Amino acid sequence: MVDTPLGNGARMTIDSAKGKLYWADDTLDRISSAYANLHTEHNPRTMWTSYGTVPADNEGIKLELKESFPELTPVQSQTTSSLIDVCGFQSAVPKNVGQIRQTKEISEAIVVIPYLDSAASQEITTTAGNETTQQQFTVTPENGPGNNFIRIPKWSFDGQKKNIEDGKSAVPGAENVISGIEYKTTTISDMIGMMKKYIIPPNLDFVKYEDIDPFVMYIFEFNHTLKREELADMWQGVMPQSALKMENDEVIISHKISPFEFFGNIQDQKVLGKMKYFVFKVKKKGKQNYYKMTEDSKDDVRFKFSFANDSVGDATPPGGNYNWPYDFFSLIEKAKVETKFTIKKKTPPPPPTVETETGE
Repeated sequence: MVDTPLGNGARMTIDSAKGKLYWADDTLDRISSAYANLHTEHNPRTMWTSYGTVPADNEGIKLELKESFPELTPVQSQTTSSLIDVCGFQSAVPKNVGQIRQTKEISEAIVVIPYLDSAASQEITTTAGNETTQQQFTVTPENGPGNNFIRIPKWSFDGQKKNIEDGKSAVPGAENVISGIEYKTTTISDMIGMMKKYIIPPNLDFVKYEDIDPFVMYIFEFNHTLKREELADMWQGVMPQSALKMENDEVIISHKISPFEFFGNIQDQKVLGKMKYFVFKVKKKGKQNYYKMTEDSKDDVRFKFSFANDSVGDATPPGGNYNWPYDFFSLIEKAKVETKFTIKKKTPPPPPTVETETGE
């Protein structure tokens, strides 16, 4: 035990055996004490300070409604009634406030746009076979990066875009005049869905801006699931465990070439070997519509409403909003893109069968 004078009649004693501090002042008629390791022994927990863990089901901050004047009843007073009863709430039933979800999936994506160093064209023969024209199969978007991207035929892009927006297959069998086969999804329809999901630079966003000619754009999506404890850390400004380690992930896009897929409009597919790639990262679109933000809440259905002159579709800030939470973290730190093309020769038709007769 160590006895230390502090001056002005105050003294402090350290009891190392018990791990406690004792101090006193001659002006005060009492002795105060505390554990030497305050954080370990006392572990103060408050609503706005210190670090909080996820509470158990029977713990946490609860909200409870009680009558302001429980001694009064409608029978005793004709001018007093229960607001709890009028609103249909439950009295004296505690409800948990602010529960953290179990998991949260976050996403980012890498955009890979094939391009050629110079514009390219090819000879196209009309159906009648009596006229040959030159057709560009590259496109350079206005105010773009100056590259010659691989064009997607407008008829194929517009048709598939309308089909998936109408909830149909990308290419219904009735619209496939080539083989009559139905394609539920294609590389073109998958690209359209991803472009609606992610924030594409305006000068390249031909899904949103129809005056931009469509071109081939691969979008590789990477996902990660945050656990409940990590979400609790983030709400408290603490770095989650996922941010403390690096992980390798791989996304593969593989497809055949056909009139309804990427590069289906290129006659000589050897040009694919000359392609280079424009690569950048894009962020997922966060919810900005007020009603979309609250649609998964557990509010009482009786209190779901729309504001006057503010329809569900219009409840979005006109100038955009903070793209929360996706603009406030980085999921992909480094990417490596590899490509592989397999060009197969057409299988020649089998030779005709020759029938021979043998005599006896």
